[in-house]
Amino acid sequence: MLNSELISKVKPLRLRARLIVEGFLTGLHKSPYHGFSVEFKDHRSYNKGDEIRWIDWKVYARTDRFYVRRFEDETNLMAYILLDNSASMGFVREKFEYAVNLASAISYLLFLQRDAFGLAVFNEKIETLVPPRTSRVNLSHVMSILDGLKTHGQTELSSFRVLAERLKKRGLVVLISDMMKEPEEIITGLRMFRYRKHEVIAFQILSPEETKISGRARVFEDMETGERVPFDPVNLQNEYQERLKNHIEHIKKELRKSNIDYEFFLTSEPIELALYRFFKKREKLR
Repeated sequence: MLNSELISKVKPLRLRARLIVEGFLTGLHKSPYHGFSVEFKDHRSYNKGDEIRWIDWKVYARTDRFYVRRFEDETNLMAYILLDNSASMGFVREKFEYAVNLASAISYLLFLQRDAFGLAVFNEKIETLVPPRTSRVNLSHVMSILDGLKTHGQTELSSFRVLAERLKKRGLVVLISDMMKEPEEIITGLRMFRYRKHEVIAFQILSPEETKISGRARVFEDMETGERVPFDPVNLQNEYQERLKNHIEHIKKELRKSNIDYEFFLTSEPIELALYRFFKKREKLR
């Protein structure tokens, strides 16, 4: 497992994602790309956006036309990464950083596997939408967007209805969010994707600081709405933890009823573990 503090200092984001993924694959296969070798199958015509490295230049020399090599394990998987950048995701710096690192590592892993991947960044609306592509250009575009993101606004999962309608081809939807919203909104929002036959995996990311409350009586302010509420952490600590536990368990139970994979992670846990959960989900779809 890579040291989280060390990884967070690596710039740019694309290099950070590469280090995470290569470290993950090394641990998984004992060598960075063991298990990802593929055999040449045949050719197809070059399409705009295809990787230049897969062009067969010998065929071009004979025919004066561009063809790319196809491989035995080539798939048509479409993966859509949904990243929550609402204000609550910025509760502590490490929380949103963890979410961005996970989104970038998943993108890089999908790129290595020649899967098409896209990105949707949302708060109260779909702020950014990058259609799925397999190209290196798309990887650079996604990394550039992720690297410049800031947290702001409220979480509004009704925007998932719009997004579900726009994702025409069935694929794998990957949600990365703290899910600090009414459970029924989360559950209903993700069920829209299942209704349209997408596979779904949901990552709930929280910081350790959010699982407990310490200190004296104070006023709490909602990071998304600005609402201020008097709160006594000494007397309400147990109730807070019980409500948070029930919130998490309810979401997990209802999502799994709908055949939606649910994974909970604290930012103190190695990001490779979250990547492994995604990898196992991806392997089931091969």
